[in-house]
Amino acid sequence: MIMKKLLIIATHGLGDLVMTAQALGDSYKKYKTYILVSTSIEAELVEAIYNDSINVIILREYLKIKFFGVIKLLFFLRFLNIDISLCQYGVAKNTYSLLVFFSRVKYRIGWGGLLGWLNNYNYKSLDTDHKVISQNLMFKKFLASTISNKLTIKSNYKEVTNFKKFDIIIGASSFEKEKHKRWPALKYATLINKILENNQELSIALVGSENEYNFLQNIVEIVNDKRLCNLAGLLNIENTLQIIKSSKVVIANCNAISHFGAAIGNKVIGLYGPTNYKITGAFGSEVCHLTNSIPCSPCYQRKYTSGCSNPSCMSSIEVDSVYLAFKNMINDKSKN
Repeated sequence: MIMKKLLIIATHGLGDLVMTAQALGDSYKKYKTYILVSTSIEAELVEAIYNDSINVIILREYLKIKFFGVIKLLFFLRFLNIDISLCQYGVAKNTYSLLVFFSRVKYRIGWGGLLGWLNNYNYKSLDTDHKVISQNLMFKKFLASTISNKLTIKSNYKEVTNFKKFDIIIGASSFEKEKHKRWPALKYATLINKILENNQELSIALVGSENEYNFLQNIVEIVNDKRLCNLAGLLNIENTLQIIKSSKVVIANCNAISHFGAAIGNKVIGLYGPTNYKITGAFGSEVCHLTNSIPCSPCYQRKYTSGCSNPSCMSSIEVDSVYLAFKNMINDKSKN
């Protein structure tokens, strides 16, 4: 029996890719599945989760030659002869509709938009639904998928990293253009000092990309404790997933680290201000979302992603609130 070909457009970044994987569950196994992602970093994540079960197409590789790259991508997708396409929640609706229409996908499912008439079916989501819920309802309708409560990572810890295990993983940073999502470095340092003072046996790792090294190193220098380590830029995606998986608690603002922790099934404390955790927050059964309800929060949206110069929604989150959430999680022996 020839398997039908499925194309998933998931070009919205690491965190959203994790949520798409959670929504997809194992329904991809019924198809010869292709997924279009933005960069090689997202491709690493697909490889870590699916271990060659899904074919990855990297958009940036085609965009290196701009217009001609787009034409090349269209012809490649036509060559694949895709039967059905689905779109990650949050990807530009009109761009998706154009891409799959000109790629001659047989059955195109989208989210509407001005060019929604190019699709065979447009799914209407509720703006109040979490992204995982919205995507799963779409996937469930067409693929009979169920939400994955815990993603399986292919390798074990010893196979992918030489670093020791850490009890707590902190994802304190965000990309520079989204730095308004960060909790202040001084507050992270204060929290870490409090944790280490009261828990002599615990160790903590700060995790992030190479571009986030300086922000995280600032925290290390304030704390000045050998039990705190800055691993920014030293881990690939698979290393990062494994070091999170082996930890006890993840603490992070709205970034990929929080989504990794929740998807793996770890305990996660998520800090939110500009973003609405009810829609884009880490999705899992062991997640504690912390936020302050101030009038201008949440403010994050497609045309306003850089935030304000004084994100009081983040700075107003108190260290004591985060520490209390941490203490409750670390002391809950039944779930360790």
